[in-house]
Amino acid sequence: MAPKFAPAAEWEYRYFSYSLQKVDTAWSTLADFGTNPEPFARDYLWQVCEAEILAELRSWQDDGWEAATEPASPKGLYLNCFEHVEQGIDLVEVMMWIATFGVALLFSLLFGRQPRRYLVYKPSEFTLLMRRAVTSGPYIAAHRSSNCLPLLP
Repeated sequence: MAPKFAPAAEWEYRYFSYSLQKVDTAWSTLADFGTNPEPFARDYLWQVCEAEILAELRSWQDDGWEAATEPASPKGLYLNCFEHVEQGIDLVEVMMWIATFGVALLFSLLFGRQPRRYLVYKPSEFTLLMRRAVTSGPYIAAHRSSNCLPLLP
């Protein structure tokens, strides 16, 4: 007969951490100070790195680990953000000047040319809180040897 009230499972917790420093992929966008582009960068970089991360995570799951709070998702990515400023004139501006018959050039000269600012996101690490049931202890050892609860001293 199985015991009516078995003690709650004891869990061992550990962070799964996977370094993404060697990933050469980055996500960039023109800087817009009204919106936060980080969720878009996070989703894109997750699509790029997901297979690599899940392969390593499977080896942990084979050892009995499971996600403690939520499944692996883009939320676990840590991103580095850099701002890149381009001062020079590029082909797009020259084409704009030609297409507007010099009106865009006139505005650039009158109001000053604003440099382009880019935000660049690169993944640095993925972390996820993992847990597994503790397989040793007085209750577990006694429970394996018989169907009775261990006697308390």
